[in-house]
Amino acid sequence: MELEEILKELVDFDGDGSPVVSLYLNVDPTQRTTDEYKLMLRRLLDSKENEVPKKDRERIEQYIFYEFEWNARGVACFSCQDRGLWRAISLQVPVDDLIFVERTPYVRPLTDLMDIYDRLGVLNFDSESARLLVFYLGDLEAADGIIGQEVKKHKQGGWSAPRYQRHMEALALQNMKATAEMVDRYYREGAFKRLVLSGTEENISLLKGLLPKSIKEIIAGEMHKPIEAPLNEVQEEALRVALEASEREKEELVREVIDRAESGGAGVVGLSDTLGALQESRVYTLLISEDFKEPVWQCEKCGYMVAQELEECPMCKGKMIVEPEGAHPVVKKALEQGARIVVVMHESPLSEYGNIGALLRY
Repeated sequence: MELEEILKELVDFDGDGSPVVSLYLNVDPTQRTTDEYKLMLRRLLDSKENEVPKKDRERIEQYIFYEFEWNARGVACFSCQDRGLWRAISLQVPVDDLIFVERTPYVRPLTDLMDIYDRLGVLNFDSESARLLVFYLGDLEAADGIIGQEVKKHKQGGWSAPRYQRHMEALALQNMKATAEMVDRYYREGAFKRLVLSGTEENISLLKGLLPKSIKEIIAGEMHKPIEAPLNEVQEEALRVALEASEREKEELVREVIDRAESGGAGVVGLSDTLGALQESRVYTLLISEDFKEPVWQCEKCGYMVAQELEECPMCKGKMIVEPEGAHPVVKKALEQGARIVVVMHESPLSEYGNIGALLRY
């Protein structure tokens, strides 16, 4: 089951009176020893010792101590043993240490990881050959490559040197065209959503001129690893480039949604207007800050949400239930509508507008 499906399953789950434990743990072997992350696990569990049910604690410890992939960088666990929920996810991307015990799973860190690392294509190439790697949340999902004709440097002088050089340049261009065609084919098949280019500045510039506009628009950044570079080095550098690109894109999205909202365009900011757009299924991209902690009142019958206290639903007369930290029902409704979720970091201009907003479909 892919993470998108697991995420939908989690946002639909309600403990119905039983607490749900959501745990995120950094187990990156380059940052922590086994003893260190086990100690952190105990600290997290002990920090909520009066809330973490014994059965959930035992199930989480069993997984962390004996079951998860030893080379993972992050782990997310969701447990409600009383209601039959157990989901454990090993990740090849870093996570922050967190634990929440609520009536529903806490999924915002997962939605953020999906936004940053969901199907990242990495094209490592030179004038003769190329390899395309596709990483899904840090895991290598697919790989392909091409080997073109060898491009040699002409070492002799004489009248034939310019003609020989032109011939080599033509071969290099032919190889580049084959590389561009391979990338375009995989993109049209939906293999990746972002692309990192890795090569010399000259080759990257040449390839960009051969790529269609649709691919140029999803290039996250560039790096300069040789094609024979070890896979782990390429992976590490590409994930860093993707993270930096994501942060830049988030800043641009925040500015865009604020500009659109203030000009009366297809954007809203603030909880009330965002909830209104969600009720109308108009949200294309939901932006929600890590600092968002506003309460939301939701009808237990029809799911209608408002930002102010109400006892009775204005739509169906059902009972309104308050969610003290309303991020979960908001994210859930957005996911149900197929909207993209973007979690904005601290100290964003969005904080001046209630830490929430959205780009609209119309």
